[in-house]
Amino acid sequence: MKHRQTKKLFYGKWPYKVTYLIRGISVLRERTLAQLQAYISNPPDRVLRWKGSFHTDIQQNSKIIIDMAYFLDSLKKDSFQIRIEANIIDIYTNNRDILDKLLKFYPEQISNVFEPAPGTENLLGRKNIIVNKLPDNRFKHKVFLSPHKNINGVDKALIVKWIKEQSNLHITDSTAQWFIATSWNWDRRYIMAEDEKALLMLKLRCGDLIGAVYDYQVVDK
Repeated sequence: MKHRQTKKLFYGKWPYKVTYLIRGISVLRERTLAQLQAYISNPPDRVLRWKGSFHTDIQQNSKIIIDMAYFLDSLKKDSFQIRIEANIIDIYTNNRDILDKLLKFYPEQISNVFEPAPGTENLLGRKNIIVNKLPDNRFKHKVFLSPHKNINGVDKALIVKWIKEQSNLHITDSTAQWFIATSWNWDRRYIMAEDEKALLMLKLRCGDLIGAVYDYQVVDK
């Protein structure tokens, strides 16, 4: 079990995350407790035919899977969130008591635990990122780009040229090329701004083409 520091709220909301590795756990997707128990005790024939290994995983881990389902069902719906991918289930929460319960629940299946460093809980706002030092020891803001919003046909190459000319802004060559060429909304890349003055200049120059702005918060361990 690896303990890691939360530097940014998960999904903009959750400071705590516990990751379990449980083979067959994806059976929890879109199934109620009653449906889960019925599925485990009497699986569909098609599962036996083309998903034999998956069904074997479920049978071998049926106790922990059902225990997990009961455990999650006992929690208030607005106090946690889950994400299931293959044999991984991530559980997010903002409740320390729930975290403590999770750490005692099948701890041998836990691979990673994320929680804020002491004293940083109040800094973990939606727009804050906890760091040990500022990037390049000077950049205070992380600015995500939205090149797909270029509805007015702005010459993005000229914007990149302008950004590179500013000493208080930083964009990598790969991000610059991506910014110029991109017209879709699925990839998230960013530039960095040194201070509020730099951020204001950027917003005035190309406000429609920038997205979320995050502030780096320096915290000494």
